[in-house]
Amino acid sequence: MRWAMALAVGFIVFLVAFNGDQRFLSPGPLSSVHSSLNSCQNCHANVAAGDFNWMQSIFVSADAPKDSAACSDCHKSGNEALKPHGLAESKLQAITKRHQAVSPISPEPILTNFRNAMFPVEEAVKNGVTCATCHKEHQGKKNDLKAMPDTQCQTCHVKQFNSFQDGHPEFTNFPFERRTRIIFDHAAHFAKYIPKTRTDGKVSGKLPETCANCHKIDGSKGLMVVKRYDTMCATCHAGQIAGAERASGPKGVTFLTLPGLDLTVLRERNADIGEWPEDAEAEISPMMKLLIGSDDKRREILDAVEKLDLLDLTDASDDDIAMVEKLVWEVKSLIYQFTAVKPRDAMKMLSPEMGGNINTGLLARLTANMPRDVMQGVQRDWLPNLPAEVLRRLQGQRLEPIEPVAADGTVAETAKTDGSDTPSQDSADGAGDDILAEDKGDDILSGGDDILAEDKGDDILPGSEDILAEDKGDDILSGSEDILAEDKGGDILAGNDDILADTNEGDILSGDTGAEEVTKAAESKSKPELPEPLDAEAWAETGGWYRQDFAVLYKPVGHRDDFMQAWLDYSGTQYGKDTARLAAPVFDMLSDKQAQGQCAKCHSVDGAGEESRRVNWKPFKVLRSSKKFTKFSHEPHFGQFKNKGCLACHVVDSDAKYTDTYKSLDPKVFVSNFKPVKQQQCSACHQPKIAGQSCVLCHVYHMDNVITPILTTRIPDK
Repeated sequence: MRWAMALAVGFIVFLVAFNGDQRFLSPGPLSSVHSSLNSCQNCHANVAAGDFNWMQSIFVSADAPKDSAACSDCHKSGNEALKPHGLAESKLQAITKRHQAVSPISPEPILTNFRNAMFPVEEAVKNGVTCATCHKEHQGKKNDLKAMPDTQCQTCHVKQFNSFQDGHPEFTNFPFERRTRIIFDHAAHFAKYIPKTRTDGKVSGKLPETCANCHKIDGSKGLMVVKRYDTMCATCHAGQIAGAERASGPKGVTFLTLPGLDLTVLRERNADIGEWPEDAEAEISPMMKLLIGSDDKRREILDAVEKLDLLDLTDASDDDIAMVEKLVWEVKSLIYQFTAVKPRDAMKMLSPEMGGNINTGLLARLTANMPRDVMQGVQRDWLPNLPAEVLRRLQGQRLEPIEPVAADGTVAETAKTDGSDTPSQDSADGAGDDILAEDKGDDILSGGDDILAEDKGDDILPGSEDILAEDKGDDILSGSEDILAEDKGGDILAGNDDILADTNEGDILSGDTGAEEVTKAAESKSKPELPEPLDAEAWAETGGWYRQDFAVLYKPVGHRDDFMQAWLDYSGTQYGKDTARLAAPVFDMLSDKQAQGQCAKCHSVDGAGEESRRVNWKPFKVLRSSKKFTKFSHEPHFGQFKNKGCLACHVVDSDAKYTDTYKSLDPKVFVSNFKPVKQQQCSACHQPKIAGQSCVLCHVYHMDNVITPILTTRIPDK
């Protein structure tokens, strides 16, 4: 009895002594990263708070899913954290089927068969894969919570094997899942382009000599990324973008044009078109069609004239002529909006609502901030009477066709159409103020005010004040002061100083001074010749807006040109939409391999939703959130292969039809420039006693990054 009481008292003393300190219950010390946790209830859901409540944990079973929830308080791993790999069941099944289809059939190891019989996988993961399944605590301060034996991985996997060397499935087209976003044919550059450029010596910059000239390791120290254009591509391709190598066609993108018209037929058919350039021969540019076609009515006009040869309207019907007439005024209206209203009104077709306000930033890029003088020059030189014509058209007046504007921008003399003369310089008020009219009373050249009239009293040349009169005392040429007088002592032409005198030995024109030789010498000197006027396109060698041949053009200013990117992005987005079907020709024009700027020569085009198009402006940026099961770090492999370097693993496939795959809009239709990396290439080094072969060395479990977010501490109110 005494012993029982002593034991009870001792137990009570023990409890009191260790109240609040539960370390005696711990199965082992925590890892260093968790060493600051000092209470079991921080991680174990079955331990209640309060004195002596730890005793409850002795008799209550652990709740692993709830314990995992405690982990997620600090470590965020997505909404499906307890599902295998953090993936929803549907996604996991799809991945499993895909891998089963490509993985070779191999017998399962005996040990895995035995383990699966004792611990069925389905039962193990039915309630989720808890954190403690893989991450074991209480193993000591130096314990690595991320380290796992291969057996833990192979417990669940359908394809099971003994080791990386023994039974690991062959890689399937690793590391390629889709084509590269930047089109770069390594085989062609290595074998043809770089050697030829080096031989020709046409570029002064440095050409690539090693892989490191174009590639660098990324910030994670693991992956290789492409260097900037200006550090690796500009040496050879800057001239192509600027159009220096274009053998034919304009070097700028045609923005607006004045289309060529059969003016003879239009005048004969009495078309209401007003003035029009005689030498215009251009076609309507795709961009101009897109700007004009803001509604169904205008698109009908474009469709109608699309079937006509505008330069030969001999066989055109009256309806055809009427459509051409409407087209002319749509073109004039567009130009007038650019010159007298605002570019925003002219570009209204490009707004998301098809007629609403266009985004200011997009407007600036689509117009490349075109100076107003560009379009004012168009109106001044090509359609000098446009403002007056627009005014009279708004007033409902009919404009008779006049002589077309000549190539130099001048308007020819009047042409007769229906028996009346139309002045060459029409104004909104008519031609009643002709400053050359003979009967105009206040004409500055009229007979009444003729400044040369003989009888005008105050004529500056009247007879009474004739500056040439012989008897004028102070006449500068009067006899008394005749500068040619023979007896004038100081006369520079006087006899004693006559520069033409035969006796003047120093006279440069005298007979004995070699005047003939001097004249011949002067004639032998070549006359200075003025340079030819600079061509408008040559003037815009650094890019920008210019006018040429009744067209307004924009020349790319270099790589990453905002104008080119904006039009490709916009027209690509609108490509498949019925309301903007005119956008497709714009995209096709700009994305042609030989188009100005040659954007699509390097930047691939992918199909997007609803038949739209997307230009890949940047190379693929590999992030951890790309949801890959594998990881690879180039850094520890550098220097392992000596002179062979990158080619030890990346073997160039010269026979691959690399560029042909970019004809498709599907990025997964792809043939690489390099042969796939083989599993044997890795297993040569990755053995237990050399580089290691643990599953987690190359594979990741959590498809979503596990992160520890910054605490959401509120800023204090005071």
